[in-house]
Amino acid sequence: MLVLLVAGCAEQALPAQKGSTTQAIATQDEQVLRRWSQWNTSALPGTAYPELPHRDSCGPDPNSDLWFLDAQRVPGRDERWTCTLPAGRSLVVVPTGVVSPDQSICREGLNRLDSPLSAEGEAYVDGEPVVLQMGEPLQIAAADPVAAVAPQMYFCALWGIAGPLGAGRHTIILRNTVAEKTGTATVDVTVQ
Repeated sequence: MLVLLVAGCAEQALPAQKGSTTQAIATQDEQVLRRWSQWNTSALPGTAYPELPHRDSCGPDPNSDLWFLDAQRVPGRDERWTCTLPAGRSLVVVPTGVVSPDQSICREGLNRLDSPLSAEGEAYVDGEPVVLQMGEPLQIAAADPVAAVAPQMYFCALWGIAGPLGAGRHTIILRNTVAEKTGTATVDVTVQ
């Protein structure tokens, strides 16, 4: 079993599924999380997505009006960075995630604190909580030596959409606990 943050994983495309309106909304949400995952890993050397535009802190989703906010790179460490974005945009925030070769273990890590892969997260904008949801497991391919051990991996994340944010300065807090290590990212956001 492995617990990793999103860094170091590149994502593989999965076949589209047909279904009800509820499934269509879930698929749309999954596509946003999938694009965030691709964007987030595009900054890493040797990934499958070097063509994607990436800023170290935040950047636009090329397929919507959303902006992506970077995730913490190391669990259990406090970090601080800045982000500047246009007024009226919302940010996709991912305070925590679990990577595992087993879908059920991936899901379990975000559902049960007594799991060996336990992970929990919170996000706040100017002190107000962001509503988070658990994304469906996304099939990914590790972009590091983990791939040699388990070439098929799954990424599960707690994520949400913050905003839209009005002009001015805002503070976003991403807090996560992964494998009993707690870290907080403070993001100073300027909306122009």
